[in-house]
Amino acid sequence: MKRSTDAVGILILNWNGRDLLRDHLPSVVAAAEHSGIAIAVADNGSTDDSLEFLARNYPQVLQVPLAENHGFGRGYNLAMRKVPWDVVIFLNNDMAVRKDFADFLLEPFRADESIFAVSAQVFFQDPQARREETGRTSARFFRGELQCAHFPVESDEATVPVFWLGGGSAAVSRKKFEELGGFEELYGPFYMEDVDLSYRAWQRGWPTLLAPRSRVMHRHRGSTSRLDPQYVETIIARNRLLFVWLNVRDRRLLLEHLTWLVSHSLRRRNDCAPNCRALRSAIKLLPSVWSRRRSTTRLVTYPDAAVFSLFSQDWEQLT
Repeated sequence: MKRSTDAVGILILNWNGRDLLRDHLPSVVAAAEHSGIAIAVADNGSTDDSLEFLARNYPQVLQVPLAENHGFGRGYNLAMRKVPWDVVIFLNNDMAVRKDFADFLLEPFRADESIFAVSAQVFFQDPQARREETGRTSARFFRGELQCAHFPVESDEATVPVFWLGGGSAAVSRKKFEELGGFEELYGPFYMEDVDLSYRAWQRGWPTLLAPRSRVMHRHRGSTSRLDPQYVETIIARNRLLFVWLNVRDRRLLLEHLTWLVSHSLRRRNDCAPNCRALRSAIKLLPSVWSRRRSTTRLVTYPDAAVFSLFSQDWEQLT
């Protein structure tokens, strides 16, 4: 599928990722040339020579320099203001891609104007690694908490609904992205922004799909592996709480969550250091959470139960 460069582009967020760009950008450039689309790299205030590397080796790549490291969500929000495309393909700097990956991401937008996002099927670059990430995402609200998972891709032929887009391997409608207000920045610096964004789109009746024939190869946690694992674990735990507090409105589910939160905290009172830090961090954000909830309530068309029911069959074998 051929699209003009002013309609579609690939947007890569980078922070001190010169070596990742060196390893992965050649496949991205080949794919962009194949599909007739542009590439931009938004640089989150890198202190390595990422920008010099791009200027020297890839002058055709648009540079979007950001003054500091804004993290994932805010970094992409700022970068989106500086690119002109109607459909934007978010791509991690640790992703290698098939030459035709963009073609399959773009096809569903041509067929259905309600589509919010289309994700690629994900493989790990290490063939020996257990395939924890596939792109076929699903979630449920179970016993008071949000549970997320990647399920096996059963067919490479047809697109299927998924709970959330791959924040580093998906095409999104710029118009709908802007109407949703972009990525929620309370999750900064990373994790759960893509789940939150897609859930809000589902609440508006805008689907996210998986296009299995679009294939990317991920160096799993190629960026966050440079950070302290306990810090990363705490951010993930905090953001799972924030997702519920920001988005879930069903009173029964919120009561389940409160019961889970109390019992979970008591059960882990002797060894819950990361989780306790996560809870304290989340509580500090409650004023901002409440403000966001109030501003988005009127935009919700489909209730929580309706969204989660779309993915209930994925979990039936596990209950």
